[in-house]
Amino acid sequence: MSFRVLLSTSALVPALLVASAVTWAAEAPSRTSDEQLANRTVAAAAPYEIPGVEIESHDHVPPMIDGRGNLYRVTEDIKPNGNEPQVMKSTDGGVTWVEQDPLHRPPIGDTEGGWALQDGPTIWFAWQSSDIRLMRFNTSDHPTAPDTYQFQNEVVSPTADGRRQYASLAENADGSLWVAYGAPPSGGPRSGVVRRDPQGTYSSPVVVDPAVATTAPRLVKGTGDRTYVFYKTEADDRIYVRALSATGALSPPTRVDSGGTNTIPTPLTNVVSYAAGGDEVLVVLFAGPDGILRSVDVRNGVPGPEQVVSSTPVTIDPGATTNNAAVAHLAVVGTTVIAMWSDAANGDVYSDQRLDGGQWGADTRRVDTGTGTASDVQYVYPNVLRQSGDRAEVGFTYDVGPTVDDDSNIFYGQFTATGLPVVVPGPGPVPGGVTITAVDPPRGLVPHRRTWLRLHVRDGAGRPLVGRVLGVVVRDTVTRAHRSQELTSAGDRTRVRVRGYRHPTRVTVIDAATGARGLVLDFLVKPRVTIAGDRTAPGRFTVRGQIHPEVATRVALQRRADGGWVRVERSTSSKQGRVAFAGERPGTYRVRIPAADDRVAAHSRRLRLGHANRPGA
Repeated sequence: MSFRVLLSTSALVPALLVASAVTWAAEAPSRTSDEQLANRTVAAAAPYEIPGVEIESHDHVPPMIDGRGNLYRVTEDIKPNGNEPQVMKSTDGGVTWVEQDPLHRPPIGDTEGGWALQDGPTIWFAWQSSDIRLMRFNTSDHPTAPDTYQFQNEVVSPTADGRRQYASLAENADGSLWVAYGAPPSGGPRSGVVRRDPQGTYSSPVVVDPAVATTAPRLVKGTGDRTYVFYKTEADDRIYVRALSATGALSPPTRVDSGGTNTIPTPLTNVVSYAAGGDEVLVVLFAGPDGILRSVDVRNGVPGPEQVVSSTPVTIDPGATTNNAAVAHLAVVGTTVIAMWSDAANGDVYSDQRLDGGQWGADTRRVDTGTGTASDVQYVYPNVLRQSGDRAEVGFTYDVGPTVDDDSNIFYGQFTATGLPVVVPGPGPVPGGVTITAVDPPRGLVPHRRTWLRLHVRDGAGRPLVGRVLGVVVRDTVTRAHRSQELTSAGDRTRVRVRGYRHPTRVTVIDAATGARGLVLDFLVKPRVTIAGDRTAPGRFTVRGQIHPEVATRVALQRRADGGWVRVERSTSSKQGRVAFAGERPGTYRVRIPAADDRVAAHSRRLRLGHANRPGA
């Protein structure tokens, strides 16, 4: 197989992010400087192959990037190994890929209809096989268990429509999750949606439209934490959208297209959203009856006219993979929507972009697969990785036919999107989104003690944003207790005080104007220790310590020597967190608690024995 990739030397870049900040943007990519963006290059031997088989059914499995610049992509293993889901990682910008935590991958095979959703330092992945399954994976940003599965095989729904395989995810600001899927047929295929609360309990399933047969449910988050579900009606080949309330109530259906869609089960792609001038905009891409790609904006709940994206037909339901879909996908950066697709005439990959309120431009060929249908692209998934000024890095993967379950032919590439609008910040929703960065955050928070976090708050052009109202939610990840507060941003001088819990704590910063989560940070527990010394005999003292929160744990007593701190005793505290060391000589001491799975190491301040003693804390 031979094919060419049309990418400039500055377009294929290793995703390396060298900084002392942890960043997850509010529905926006991470940012880097113009100089960094221009100077990142990789060898011209692209594209780079990702081991694994493409997940059957065209849903949503784009490349994702963590705060350290590592790339992730969910694929499935080859058929002889059971077609089980697997998480691949690249530390060199997509050149090489290695499976993570392979001994704990989900044991359920036949991975169909997959949807990946990045949530701060974790990745959710839902897929449909004989039933609907969900897993959660930690990226290298996770503070306690990087590059491992949190859980692998949670059952979302025990029944599914085996003929129509779909999955879609959307996460709410409170940490709950909506999962959409192909529901069991009742007079025809149906689409269902179910809510998973933060504790892992599922609501009763809701049928998206009980009156008619439906396919391809697509969830999307709008502004203000609103959720929408797009879907196709099978009898008349139309696209509808319904708003989904927090309790699972559906609004009346609104028709989105005006001229019908292609007859395949999945003519529509994923749906993207953004805020522009106070408006909420949802954008859907689909293949029309003639195979021509069209888009529709749903602005504040009202669908606009259809726009032609490309004048030549898109690849539809390729014979080798039978994905029952149009081979196309969307990405968004700020108020610019990017479309990628496989052209039916030659199987090559093209892209186009459109500003808010504008028209689609000229098609740009990104991958030239050569001649012959054996090399036609049959899946394509883009994602915006970084933005700097009026440019953004777009990473994408594509699958080259014709093999299905017996070979690896997924490839990774990148290009630079240019001509993005430069934003002037205002009081309302910011075009381009708001990027919130935590600068040098600690690994742990002291329970019941306030800690200052330093934040950088910037607009879509990367400029400091002053006067932005932000919501902050601090949550105990075990008991789910939480506290909320508001603050007003001060650009790169924004600070917020948060108080840790007895268990690992999650801090979420939300852009109040749009409801988008701008930052998610997970903190370990940093214990606090108080100590005091009492004389018990001439030249002998007892050191007493109290650990907060109260816990039975190993404790070490250290004594100051010429070469540094030397451990002199080790003991275990009581369940009430108390510990004592008797018979100590005069000197300078401290108490230290070692690190554990859910906490960072902590130690007391110094205590001098044999002098005027003042308790340390």
